[in-house]
Amino acid sequence: VVVDNNNARLFRIDLGGQISVLAPSVNSADTIAGPAGMAVRDDGAVFALDCLPVNPCVGRLLRISPTTGSVTVITSSLQGPVGLALESGGTTALISESNVNRIDRVDLSTGAVTVLAAGLAGPGHIAIESGGATALFGVNCDLYRITLATGAVSQIPHGARPSGCWSFKGVAVEPGGATALVAASWNNGGGFLRINLSTGNA
Repeated sequence: VVVDNNNARLFRIDLGGQISVLAPSVNSADTIAGPAGMAVRDDGAVFALDCLPVNPCVGRLLRISPTTGSVTVITSSLQGPVGLALESGGTTALISESNVNRIDRVDLSTGAVTVLAAGLAGPGHIAIESGGATALFGVNCDLYRITLATGAVSQIPHGARPSGCWSFKGVAVEPGGATALVAASWNNGGGFLRINLSTGNA
């Protein structure tokens, strides 16, 4: 499943390269306006962040049926949601909210939102680490680790990075858990970095 933010759609792409629209763009309360982060649960259910076209952004978490494309609003109380990751078991999700500088936990059944950590200076995309007890998220060109049981936050060492690195756009933990892949932007370019989570070197 791929998010197309510019055209407000979610696409399904099969292994043969065939593309179909999973959820169309219709700007109403039960459809999609400006999709952002996305995650797929083991049962196939698709979850996506959405931002209604107002200023400041009215953020929502949506559940999308993988068979019909029907959309259910789980919560509409988010402010500038950027990153989305499903916790182990698939009953809760972590969401980073850049407008209010925090990471929330959302109950996917009730939509209840709990603040896990605040004062984070614009947290970006988020990824659960191996074992499910911690997660990584980016702030500017730094990685941070959050302990999911307590909300405690610590910084991954700032090792060698490309000159002029200024923003991490996405993060994924590699198998084994010793490194992370990060989509990054820097002066006059951008690309993917592999970051050693012990040293912080890219």
